[in-house]
Amino acid sequence: MNFKVSVKDIRRLQTLIFYLNCVLVAPWYNFYKKTIAKPKVAKFYGLVLIVARITATVYIIRLQIFQKIFDSAELSYSFISVNIHFALLVLTLLTILKSSFLDTDKWKILMSNFHHFDKNLDTQGNREMQTFHFRFLLILNIVFVASIVYALTVWCSLLKITVLQSFILGSVIDIYYEFLVVILLNTLINNFGSRYRDLNTKLINSLQNYRLLGESIDLFNKMFAYQILLIILHCGLQAVGCLDVIYTLNLQFEGILIHNLSVLGLIIWCLAMIIIPIESSHQEIEKFLELSCEIQHQAEEDSKEWEISTILKDYAQNFKREFTADEFLKINKRLILSIIGSVTTYFIIAVQFNSVH
Repeated sequence: MNFKVSVKDIRRLQTLIFYLNCVLVAPWYNFYKKTIAKPKVAKFYGLVLIVARITATVYIIRLQIFQKIFDSAELSYSFISVNIHFALLVLTLLTILKSSFLDTDKWKILMSNFHHFDKNLDTQGNREMQTFHFRFLLILNIVFVASIVYALTVWCSLLKITVLQSFILGSVIDIYYEFLVVILLNTLINNFGSRYRDLNTKLINSLQNYRLLGESIDLFNKMFAYQILLIILHCGLQAVGCLDVIYTLNLQFEGILIHNLSVLGLIIWCLAMIIIPIESSHQEIEKFLELSCEIQHQAEEDSKEWEISTILKDYAQNFKREFTADEFLKINKRLILSIIGSVTTYFIIAVQFNSVH
């Protein structure tokens, strides 16, 4: 593994990807041979992780403490909690399945496209030692571990259960998988944005690179559509659950209040890590269109430069890409308002439901 690469080189992600490979959040990819590494071993490892996670789920369901908690909780909270656990479980299993069996070829194409951009846009020069992802992962993992330890402590004290039981009931492993998927999504989206910025600055082979970037975004949308949907679903359900707990307990337990407020903060962080870089990339896409229009206006009419700029502008207008969950929904800042509206609606329903029962 070479740690001395350009800041804009896609190979700078190798440290992060190697870390994600340990739990199969991303496929095993060799950045220098530009191929999937040890596919058969990865599939076997993926199968082991899937079987282990399903076995753990069966064990959780059979725990008596699990049934007692749900019997004593409000009906609305029990319903929300079951759906949260289910969404997180599906996200974990889907991530492992995609990284070992389903999306390895698509990942190879996506990484090959990034290699192509780096070569065309000349982003592989000025090599230097990269430490960003070490610091990035270290800081985020410290914050995650600290929040999890606090949450386990609160629930152990409230429910009078062991740390291990709290760890299992809290779906900590699934939450960590979601945490890593969000980091991966944020990193890839930021790489799209940086390449659009390079394209807008240099305008080298503009039409070819713009087309390839658009195709790569389409590929990204297909690869991560269901994971993004499950993350949004979990964030919405978790927000409703936190508000329901805070309202139900009437602020009687300070630890629960702080814990649920911190969870709401983490939900905002998850959504911001996805939506903010997407908005930045959309701005660069719009900027490319504006630049192509400017070039056309500056060129002499009917000249070769004018014809090329016209083709470029028409292509940019007709084939403008957007980040979507495979066309289920568009991912942009308007999504925040939709989530807030849905959370508010279902929280009111939960409060009314609890008052009746």
